[in-house]
Amino acid sequence: MLFCSLYVTTGSGTKAAAKAGYKRNPDIVAEKLLGNSEILNHIDKIASSRMRTAKVRMICGLEMLAF
Repeated sequence: MLFCSLYVTTGSGTKAAAKAGYKRNPDIVAEKLLGNSEILNHIDKIASSRMRTAKVRMICGLEMLAF
C-alpha cells in the first residue's frame, strides 16, 4: 500500500496520506489508517526490510573501505 511506504519514508501520517492521494482531510485519514493493525503490520514489514537493506549497504561500504 502506497500510504505505508510513504509513511515509512516521511514519518508523517498526514504527509503520507496527502502524497498517497487522500486530498480531503489527510490528517483524519492517517489517524484511521494508523489505527488499523493490518496497516501497522505492513508498515513494520516495510521498515524492517529497509533497515536490512541499509545494513547490507553499510557493510558493503565498510568492506570496500577496508580493502
